[in-house]
Amino acid sequence: MRIIDADTHIDETEATWEYIEGSDLQYKPSTAYPSNPDPKLPPARYWVIDGRRQIRFIRSDKDSGTTVETRELLDVNARLKHMDELGTDIQVMYPTLFLMEATDKPGINTAMRRSYNRWLGERCMHSGGRLRWVCMPPLQNMDATVAAALEQEAGSKRSVFVARVDMSYPAGISEDIEQQLKYDARVDSFEPDGEDLIVNVNDTWLHSPPGMRERALGQWYSLWQPAHGSASKIVVRFDGSEVERWTAEKGYQPEREKELKIEN
Repeated sequence: MRIIDADTHIDETEATWEYIEGSDLQYKPSTAYPSNPDPKLPPARYWVIDGRRQIRFIRSDKDSGTTVETRELLDVNARLKHMDELGTDIQVMYPTLFLMEATDKPGINTAMRRSYNRWLGERCMHSGGRLRWVCMPPLQNMDATVAAALEQEAGSKRSVFVARVDMSYPAGISEDIEQQLKYDARVDSFEPDGEDLIVNVNDTWLHSPPGMRERALGQWYSLWQPAHGSASKIVVRFDGSEVERWTAEKGYQPEREKELKIEN
């Protein structure tokens, strides 16, 4: 029987951020130390991220039962050897820094997580499948999240694949509402029509509970209306026919829902 340790950790190191490139280099974390360290206290250091300090642990080899080479994945073979000593066949690794959010800024969050995922994926490729890891998707940027998920899937197959996400969207669609519509599996397409927004849905939408559809339309309208005026509306179409709409005056209107023949 194989032994799997499903909750192990790594400590991030300078190499973790080496995949940050180009204009994102401004977001690269750096290490800092107390300017006036107290000799009575253990040594300390910090990651400086977004102008703020985040603890970067200095661990004792004796107390942790690890070495800097194993816990920072500086030496993959050393970690595998330690696993053999523990009688562990596979480890699933989680981060240390990302257990708490280091920043609330999407650009910094995306750059850091993308680099972390690529660094750890590259290190694990040398483990013969014994080191597994948890992808850290940059959820504040859904395009980057999809790219990270696809890259993670490719990495699990011992290959390198960088997904290209289509970044072209209909003109006149704000980023906030676009993110919601694009990643709603019930929506096939969407486009502005003057001051209105047309949303083309599939039959999954029709089988959704009315309350869920009403909440979705209300949320879309709250994002659409400020830039397009109180006379604007959101029109939901299925197979070319209008099934529902939302207006400022009447709110949710499932005008043609009862006329549709929905197969259960």
